[in-house]
Amino acid sequence: CVPRFPTTEHWKGIRKMILHTIRLTLCAAITIAIAGRAHSQLLVTDALGIGSGNNVLRSDSKSGAFIDIFAEGGGLQNPNFMTFGPDGNLYVGSVGTDNVLRYDGATGAFIDVFASGGGLNTPGGLQFGPDGNLYVASNVTQNVLRYDGATGAFMDVFASGGGISGPVGLLFGPDG
Repeated sequence: CVPRFPTTEHWKGIRKMILHTIRLTLCAAITIAIAGRAHSQLLVTDALGIGSGNNVLRSDSKSGAFIDIFAEGGGLQNPNFMTFGPDGNLYVGSVGTDNVLRYDGATGAFIDVFASGGGLNTPGGLQFGPDGNLYVASNVTQNVLRYDGATGAFMDVFASGGGISGPVGLLFGPDG
């Protein structure tokens, strides 16, 4: 009997499963966004829940009562972090497809694959910066990528090295 050692691809799969489990535990409880500033709604990414999972759930932000599935489709797999853009639309990291998907911020209807490429692998936190561009933590490639905030086109690797190892969240400070 010759022992079989896991390949690099096997370890990547195990890492994604572990990250997914952690994300389900944390993101379902923590990763939220308030939809439409005038509405009292709480959005929660959900990879395994209602229906087929892989959707964004909407609940009342005061009572916590479930309202409906706000956004789904468009290839959304293992949704992770999300944010509203300056255009009012919802942007969701799709870990299973290594894309950032865009949904109508009022209706939840799928619009398009907004950002992809540039080495994006296991998108984590995403945030529009003070310059209007979209910044995405790329967990597996261990850097922060920048995409054009209007078109979604990859611009560059904005931050890497200096101790960045498996970035998950990101946030711009109040001074930009």
